[in-house]
Amino acid sequence: METQQPKIVNFVYKAPVVLAMLFTGMYGLILFIDVTNDSTTLINAAFAVMLGLSAICFSIAVAQKDKRISDRLLFAGERLLHGAILVIVTSLIKYLLFKVNNYVIDIASANEFVKCIFWSVNIFACVVFLNGLFFAHTGIRILNDLLILRMTRHRDWDDMF
Repeated sequence: METQQPKIVNFVYKAPVVLAMLFTGMYGLILFIDVTNDSTTLINAAFAVMLGLSAICFSIAVAQKDKRISDRLLFAGERLLHGAILVIVTSLIKYLLFKVNNYVIDIASANEFVKCIFWSVNIFACVVFLNGLFFAHTGIRILNDLLILRMTRHRDWDDMF
């Protein structure tokens, strides 16, 4: 039996998900401004987190008896998995740019055409990365909402003593 959620729950437990998305998106843009920046380690860490959360969603969905909740969890897992795939594609593109810059041509001394190509590929990678973040944000938001509902289903959900 679900209890009515206090309004503070919507702010305290849901606002951090939105703020995390905004800050991650802004930090992602900063990562992609510098073509010579090797950010593949951080991008790969984001991939691992998204993949782990996706696996958790799929596992909970299998164990869930309520078909509506199970379907929402599957949807969240799919969004996280799709986001993870886009993020790993971004990592491959960014790694390629970094290695080409270090071993084939130096961007600083390259002609304008080569710089334009590098910037175009970098902007494309940034767009793919941000799409991956948006998909993952959808999955995290849905997972968070479902867990909040589960948390508040009993009357003593906020009893401290």
